[in-house]
Amino acid sequence: MTKPCFVQSSMLVLGVIGIFFTLLFFVKNEYSLADQSSENELKQVYAEEFSAKLQSTNFTFEVLQAIREKGYQPD
Repeated sequence: MTKPCFVQSSMLVLGVIGIFFTLLFFVKNEYSLADQSSENELKQVYAEEFSAKLQSTNFTFEVLQAIREKGYQPD
């Protein structure tokens, strides 16, 4: 039994729309993963710079000294 032309064309259009949305979904997710990795790299660089600055100040030494005076040995 052959399907009417309208049903066949409707199925074709729905298939094309489905493929389009699937590709759009994959492309969107690929870009968001790339954005996340670059954001994580920036956070890592910032954390390393902040850590280096904090260690080069007297503040860290004073905090560790105060902690040790209270009886806790963080080392």
